[in-house]
Amino acid sequence: MSCEIHTSALVENLNEVQSFFGLSGIKDKSWLHGVYIAICNDFLCFGYGSKIVILNSKYDKDQQQKVFGNSSRNVQLEDENQIITSISSTSIIGGSSYVDWICIMVGLSTGDVEFYSENGTKLYQKQLHNESVINMRIVAEEIIIFYPSCIIVIQMDHLVPLLKTLKEMYSKSKTTKVDQMDKDFMLTFKKWDYRSKEIVISDALMIPQQKTCVFDHLVSESLELGFTKKYRITPSQHASIITIGSKPFLSFHSAREGFRQNVFTDVAKAVVNKITSRLPSWLTGSQSQQSVERVEDVENVCETLYSRYELNDYQRLGCNIYLAPLQYSVAVATDNLGRILLIDTSTGIAIRMWKGYREAQCGFIEITEARKRKEQFSEFRRSGLFLIIYAPRKAIIEIWCLRKGPKIATFQACKNGFLIYNCHDGHKLSKSNRTSCQFFDADDNSLKTFSIPFHCILSEANSKSAEDFHYLKRLKILLKNVDFTDENTIHCITELLEKFKTPEIKLKCLELLTSYRKSEPMIIKKAIEIFLKSLLIDSKDGGNDENEGKESSEIQDEIYRNQLSTSCHNYKSLIECYLLAKGQSKDCETSKNEDIELMDNEYLTVQRIAELMSLTKNKEHAHGSKNVTFKDNEESIVSFLTGFVVHSDSIFINNEHQKNAYDQIGSVLFTNAWFNLIPMTNLLDIFALSRINSEDIMKCFLNFWLQQDVTCADENFILAEMTKFKEVLTQVCLYAGGSVTYAYNSICLFWQNVREYLLESSNPINSLLAAIICKNFALKKQDESQEFGFEQVTQEECQWTLLTEKLNDVAVLSIFINQFASSNTNHKYDVPNISLKKILNDGKGIISELVASWLIGVDFPINLIFTSSSDENIETDKRNVIKKLEILREYFPYSLNAAVILCHVIWELLSARWSKKLSEIQYLKNGIEYLGLFEEKDYHLKQGLCVLLWNANFKIPLKATQKLINKTGRLPREKLCLQHTMIPDFLMPQFLEQTLVFLEHFRSCTTYNKLEFKCEEILTQGYSVSSLSLIELIMQQQSGNLPLLNLHFEMVKVLELIAFLGIKYRRPMETLFDEVCNKTFFMDLNKPLTYSIVKPDGIRQSVRIFFLMKAITSTIDLIIECQQKIYLDDHFKWIQKIKELGTIWDLDINDLERHQIQELFMNGYDDMADELLEKVLEPEKIVKKLLDIAAKRLDLHLQDSRSNWKHVASGGSLLTNYLEIVKDDPVLTNVKASNLEKLYRLTYKIFQIASLKNFSDSKTL
Repeated sequence: MSCEIHTSALVENLNEVQSFFGLSGIKDKSWLHGVYIAICNDFLCFGYGSKIVILNSKYDKDQQQKVFGNSSRNVQLEDENQIITSISSTSIIGGSSYVDWICIMVGLSTGDVEFYSENGTKLYQKQLHNESVINMRIVAEEIIIFYPSCIIVIQMDHLVPLLKTLKEMYSKSKTTKVDQMDKDFMLTFKKWDYRSKEIVISDALMIPQQKTCVFDHLVSESLELGFTKKYRITPSQHASIITIGSKPFLSFHSAREGFRQNVFTDVAKAVVNKITSRLPSWLTGSQSQQSVERVEDVENVCETLYSRYELNDYQRLGCNIYLAPLQYSVAVATDNLGRILLIDTSTGIAIRMWKGYREAQCGFIEITEARKRKEQFSEFRRSGLFLIIYAPRKAIIEIWCLRKGPKIATFQACKNGFLIYNCHDGHKLSKSNRTSCQFFDADDNSLKTFSIPFHCILSEANSKSAEDFHYLKRLKILLKNVDFTDENTIHCITELLEKFKTPEIKLKCLELLTSYRKSEPMIIKKAIEIFLKSLLIDSKDGGNDENEGKESSEIQDEIYRNQLSTSCHNYKSLIECYLLAKGQSKDCETSKNEDIELMDNEYLTVQRIAELMSLTKNKEHAHGSKNVTFKDNEESIVSFLTGFVVHSDSIFINNEHQKNAYDQIGSVLFTNAWFNLIPMTNLLDIFALSRINSEDIMKCFLNFWLQQDVTCADENFILAEMTKFKEVLTQVCLYAGGSVTYAYNSICLFWQNVREYLLESSNPINSLLAAIICKNFALKKQDESQEFGFEQVTQEECQWTLLTEKLNDVAVLSIFINQFASSNTNHKYDVPNISLKKILNDGKGIISELVASWLIGVDFPINLIFTSSSDENIETDKRNVIKKLEILREYFPYSLNAAVILCHVIWELLSARWSKKLSEIQYLKNGIEYLGLFEEKDYHLKQGLCVLLWNANFKIPLKATQKLINKTGRLPREKLCLQHTMIPDFLMPQFLEQTLVFLEHFRSCTTYNKLEFKCEEILTQGYSVSSLSLIELIMQQQSGNLPLLNLHFEMVKVLELIAFLGIKYRRPMETLFDEVCNKTFFMDLNKPLTYSIVKPDGIRQSVRIFFLMKAITSTIDLIIECQQKIYLDDHFKWIQKIKELGTIWDLDINDLERHQIQELFMNGYDDMADELLEKVLEPEKIVKKLLDIAAKRLDLHLQDSRSNWKHVASGGSLLTNYLEIVKDDPVLTNVKASNLEKLYRLTYKIFQIASLKNFSDSKTL
């Protein structure tokens, strides 16, 4: 055993405590440094400022430990100006020595001491002194309250009856006031003050009833009464008070025990004060009655403390002092220089000092030795004291032996934790329960206790356990640098092993040797022999005593001996098995294997597998290829032994904690025999030494076989490997004996386990070959005592036939999809672990899903799945993939239909890849592109797939996008887009564009011919036949509602215009669509509407025209001028989209075209505008606007040449006034200046239109 820290309780709802104290602004746990904490039994108390929190504990069955915080009580002091300076708690014992209730004592800055019950009820309050309370402690049935200038001691025997009476009164009547209690109940206490007024006290403690010798008695009387006074021969009882602070740093004071008897003059003075206090203040000239009573309480008679000896160090300021249990007479003090001082409280001598522990917290733990069997009637038991040091700056906890012992252990701790140490744990409790030291871990909000074995206090000469721990450490150090080829090193290890005495450490030593990666079999074998020899000697010495009368430690040693004996015998057997299996025989010749006998259909199966594997020869293997190489370090003795459970009489394989245990054990047992390094007949001896049951031996062999690589082998090599498999299987069956035989027409449990193991294997090719051999071998083991006149098909034969047929299909599938067709792949492809159990468990769509993932992973063009491998126009690599796909369709015709594969490819791209990372827009583009590959006969699949894709992938991000754009009125910046939609702002237009294409595909296939779902027979016999495949879900979907699709198409069109063109438009969804449309958005697209969508009114149509005109204005920015060339492709592309939306909304397209012409003229693109002006209908409607543009151009021209202004002014005031109006028109601010030629052409075009048409506004013109 060694020192350990255990979690004893959890503290929940600590955030609520922090919030109640008003410290929520502190993010870390540093707020705990300013909080006063006390713990007693099931209650944890926190105090800060003028608030108290009491947490109750309860055992949590789920967490299997005590939890504080299930119920809490928050207490606010009556006077909020009072500040808590100390808090302590103690348990009040009832009549039957059980804990009745908990009393919480609170010291305040005003000198008051308040007493509370565990439910937060205030029982009593008393101001004992008019200074702030420094600390409160309970030692030897006394409550000691420390003030800066005095010490007050309250006897627990006086206080406890008072508190019990008050608690009973409160339980009966809760209206009683504390002030009235203060008058009715008087508290008796003792009070001492310090002689020196310059002393600064940080902390103090009191040690009651110190026994003194005659010399100490003379010294005390001389200091107290003087050297000339008379003294009593009998020494009086004195208490020692130790203060820490400065001036001096450490001081020992002497205080006389017992209450002083008041003389007659003191009694008379008290009577006079009582009488005068009842007289009126105007008669006596004294203070009021309340103030006199207050002064009487506070100014109690004090006795003076006399300092016996001091430790002066003016540079040192004492911080805290901690008292050990009284029988040890020691205490530790901390200071501001990072020192910890160990003090003998009886002599005042500093025993020991530790350095480098700033802000340290200390505590003591007393450990008692377990009683031995020889001493079971003796009351004496040895005990030891340990010092706990918590250094928050170093974040460590250290445990030291006292008084002069070494450091026992060091643990890592958090920086914001604290030690909770009390040298008491209740009133009138037994001594064994009076020491309590716990650590509060702020990282996980838990209380931790310390577990220290008693032997840590003993020296190595007197402790076998400590001595063995020392030897174990030496062995660990020796093994790190050991050279097993050196005889001296081996001799040192052997001598060290012989020194171990305790069975527990021997067991640890054996575990160390069997787990050290460089261990050798001979060293482990030598250790086992030494331990078995020592166990034999112990058994002769100890006899066969029964457990009755034994101490618990002796019973534990007996248990360890039994475990050690069992482990040694099991390890010895396994090591002999290992040495035999790994040995090599020089006389072993390569055996001439006879050809294996196979049936015609089985031989054709093997031939077909070899032929299919030849198609993938010289191709790159996938990342998950099963190439196996045998290395010495992987087959070491340690890796072999760690695969077993050896602590019981039988040996089991530890496959639960070590996944590759069967692989490692199988590699050791069968490698040399497989490669003809040892005879096959040795396998029986190896199996017998291993003491493993036959089923585990068979699993190890199957694991070894499944690791062999036959994927690139020819037919002859496969048959040779199958022959070896048969020979090893023969040896395994000989070892299994009768468990491999079975009655006629029954199921053999041994072969059933083999079938289940092959069914779960992720190497279906090797599983198929193994199943063929096992089938032929198992059918020969049938009991043929019953004879029939006709051929019978047994259950075993049916089971094997079904297994081989299914494995054949899965093997063909794994041959292709476990290898790449091309090394240049842009998609991540994780090679799947294909097994027959996976195919049966994962539903009817697993084949299509695997093939679709494979086609995506090898970058195969999906449009080629509809073609044939005979097409010579296709590249060779792609034609090979098509050929493999055609072969797979022979085995899975329904699952690998082109339309079915296409559905799974699209679903894989959109749901499995793009939906996990919406910024990968290329997956979205590819998936939408593949939707156009469906033929009309497969529109049923296309329609159902679109419904699933809308609900699973498009609906949520599109809804978030719509809300975001509608709220902001534009496409927001990247941070906001990522926060709401997970799509960056620069990819948002592409997402909306692809959504439009998706909705177009969705609308195009609403009418279709229904199809019937079909799948292979192997998929209908699976364990998950009730789960629906993707194709079944697709076929169950209802057709989409075309009006709903059209409405969403219009919405996405609007969002695309806003996102791509950068349009700012307030609340576009609410202004462009009515309330019914907004209510209809994002309803299920395949459900009918219960209401009709009304056509918009004229006002909303005018709003839509205004929006589209604003979009046309934004498209002008798409026109690019580069090297005197104008590129208008993007402009006309978006103009066409705007016109399409206008057509859907049933708007006048001519208005949009006329607005486009106007914008082109405003931005100086006159040539293109002239062409459009000739084609547009009713051009006279924009003559007025064109005239304004011409006037604005003229004004800009005149601004450049003011000399021409006089020519314009000669035209009259009508023209000049018109130019002034145009100059200030905000609509024309974007008009660009042009030369006179363009101005003339524009003006000519305006007058030409006005002259040809009946222009109504000719007067203005």
